[in-house]
Amino acid sequence: MNPADIRLSALEARDLVQANGLSDALGWPYRLEDWAFAHALGDGLALRHDNRLIGTGMRWHYGSRFATVGMIIVDAAFRGQGLGALLVDGLLRQSG
Repeated sequence: MNPADIRLSALEARDLVQANGLSDALGWPYRLEDWAFAHALGDGLALRHDNRLIGTGMRWHYGSRFATVGMIIVDAAFRGQGLGALLVDGLLRQSG
């Protein structure tokens, strides 16, 4: 797998069905409504390969000095390449 084929971008509302599929694959008990709620309260990053969502990461701010991250998922076929770290680093960098 060529890492150049993977791009990092904003997690958008149109990604949530695929995001829910990623969490289902892990056995997480999230519904599409849970993803929509979390996305409405925060923002996130998406990893894409061939226009398919292969990773997610979300961030929620608590005032101007604190934030938390979660919903960090990388599709099983793409694990072991440092993509989870890429998501976390991107979220932290954007948080300031």
